[in-house]
Amino acid sequence: MAKHCPQEVSKGRPSKLDENCVKRVTLIWNYVVKYQDVLAAQMCTRFKCENPKRHNEVINAVRLNKSQTDSMKKIYKSQEGAQNGRCLIGHISDILGNLRSAKGLKKSLKSKIRMLVAAGYSKDNVMRKSHSLTYFLAEHLPSHWSAQIEQAWTTMLTYILQLGSKLWDKIDKDSSGKKTKNSFPLADIKTGLGRKKLPFR
Repeated sequence: MAKHCPQEVSKGRPSKLDENCVKRVTLIWNYVVKYQDVLAAQMCTRFKCENPKRHNEVINAVRLNKSQTDSMKKIYKSQEGAQNGRCLIGHISDILGNLRSAKGLKKSLKSKIRMLVAAGYSKDNVMRKSHSLTYFLAEHLPSHWSAQIEQAWTTMLTYILQLGSKLWDKIDKDSSGKKTKNSFPLADIKTGLGRKKLPFR
């Protein structure tokens, strides 16, 4: 059977997410949570969440003609990489946990977007990384990925990104010109795992 490749997220925002869609999204994401000890560092590497110093060490190793595979293992095995990956999984889990509640979803998205805006992240970059997650799931959970799961995931992603884009524009506009010298840097943003980097850089 030919490998099933994720499709591009369709344009247009569905009026709501039906229960089957939510169940399928929840099903595939529960596997990410279940296998997060393995996937966390890999997600960190894919979305460039790793510690900058360690990332530079890996790049230098590659330039010295060392095995890229061996170099990437340094990131996979790094404790900080795994912690940052779990942080990313935690942020996404919080959003997906509110798919059945319009009010809860909006509140969760606002919270995440405010942190990203305060840290100086661009909306376009976050949107691109969000699309990349679809490919990550298909690649790393092939035995659980299917056409039905993909359809549910892309429908959910369309809904989330359309809603998030509008919220981002409003929050970004409201925060323009309000940053002071006391604005906290990226590393100081508190998360459920302590003071860790946010995803999508």
